[in-house]
Amino acid sequence: MAVFKTTARRRGTAELKRIWQRWQGPFGLVWRQRMDALNTEIPVTPNTKLITETALDIFSRDATFGQKIQNLKGDGTEFESLVEFLPGMDKRAIDWKHSARHNQILAREYRTERNHNIVFAFDSGHLMCEEMRGEDGLLMTKLDRSLNAALLMSFVSLKIGDRIGLYAFDQKPYLFTPAVAGTQAFSHLQRLTSEIDYSISETNFTLGLTQLAQNLKRRTLIVVFTDFIDTTQAELMIENMGRLMKRHIVIFVAFRNQALEDLIARAPQSPVTCRRQLSPKP
Repeated sequence: MAVFKTTARRRGTAELKRIWQRWQGPFGLVWRQRMDALNTEIPVTPNTKLITETALDIFSRDATFGQKIQNLKGDGTEFESLVEFLPGMDKRAIDWKHSARHNQILAREYRTERNHNIVFAFDSGHLMCEEMRGEDGLLMTKLDRSLNAALLMSFVSLKIGDRIGLYAFDQKPYLFTPAVAGTQAFSHLQRLTSEIDYSISETNFTLGLTQLAQNLKRRTLIVVFTDFIDTTQAELMIENMGRLMKRHIVIFVAFRNQALEDLIARAPQSPVTCRRQLSPKP
């Protein structure tokens, strides 16, 4: 039995089709070679150690002796109960129908919503496969940074009781998973990220976002990770996101060009660099 260690350079699905084995004779004069078919696929997922550590820091930031999820009354829009109206309450919360039935003024009390549906939508077109160096100094593709951010938000959201789904598209949609709940579903979401592939195709926002709207049956918070370089793509994206916003809540995540910002913020060192930084765009 032989044990060997392999390191994946990128996220995705690793295919082990066959393995070769060779061993020499006792005198080193001859060897015997054998080939075995494996046909095995191994999902290569992002490293979630830093993600879970960051999520735990978020939870423990305000918790000295631990954390306990509580229903925060009065801070949401989900109905909790009817209570007697007291001076200082919002008059708009008065339930006149039940007040007349019980012959006393009653008000509706609300609580913070739980069990939200959140879908992370990933544009995996060729623009998202561009590598960029972040503030941490690591060189990663925009798609991988999107997945790391989505997994962090997924861990926190699952912890507080929300439901998480994933969606990916490039020239056409190819991945959609219904919303799952519970912290035990995080490993399932992590495995699904290996199926989000790097693409060289142009992103079709019309088909991708339209199909997403058809898949969603209830009001959902949609977090879209994408990028664009020209006005035509921007107009198509804004038009299709406008349709989603009629029924859902949409958060658009854009990427900051760290190299360009460093160039702008860099102090001129010579007349040539000063002219390059201060000259207007052509």
